[in-house]
Amino acid sequence: MIGAALSPDGSTLALSLVHEFPPGPLYGSVEVINVASGATRTWTSQSAPGYFPGVPTWSSGATVVLPWWHSTSQSMSPAEITGVRDLDLAAPGGSLAAARLVAFPAAAPGLQSAVIAPGGGDVIASSCRAGHHTATARIIELSATDGRLVRVLRTQTARFANDADAQDAIASTCQVLSVTGDGDQVLVQAFAFGRIDNGVFASLPGTTPGVLPVSAAW
Repeated sequence: MIGAALSPDGSTLALSLVHEFPPGPLYGSVEVINVASGATRTWTSQSAPGYFPGVPTWSSGATVVLPWWHSTSQSMSPAEITGVRDLDLAAPGGSLAAARLVAFPAAAPGLQSAVIAPGGGDVIASSCRAGHHTATARIIELSATDGRLVRVLRTQTARFANDADAQDAIASTCQVLSVTGDGDQVLVQAFAFGRIDNGVFASLPGTTPGVLPVSAAW
């Protein structure tokens, strides 16, 4: 599971999934579940192998928006964002590749995670690098229409005992976890768990230093 989002009225859950079946290419799916009845509708990217949906965000009561990732390997990493899919939930299910796509003129590479601000706003993403026992995490905002950098919300550098530890930290603790408002409030795990409010980071309790992967939402 890549991510989940509950509709504003709490009635419907959207799940983004990735299916990896070597030696074939990976593909993704979105499941939309009625919380009361359990009735499920499914959209897949089987007709577009190598592409998969990112964390879903509710744009309205009947629309979910998703980063549209592409990988040229048989795994999710490395991957790049090629645009934003707009999934109309009035349909009974079907092909993700048929959903409306706002494609980037050039794919956005080098990202570990991405969430679209509610209402279909810009993309909030993590972009981290490691080298010489040092890792740098950046939380950035990208335009949802062309993928260009809008602003940098946070930059954090950390030292590690070796390059392998620095790479592990990027893989497990460089994540955008949840976004609210117009993208001005963000929950992140950028070597430290916390929230960004209008560019100001505040550390939050609730995680154990030895437990690296974190999931959280507003």
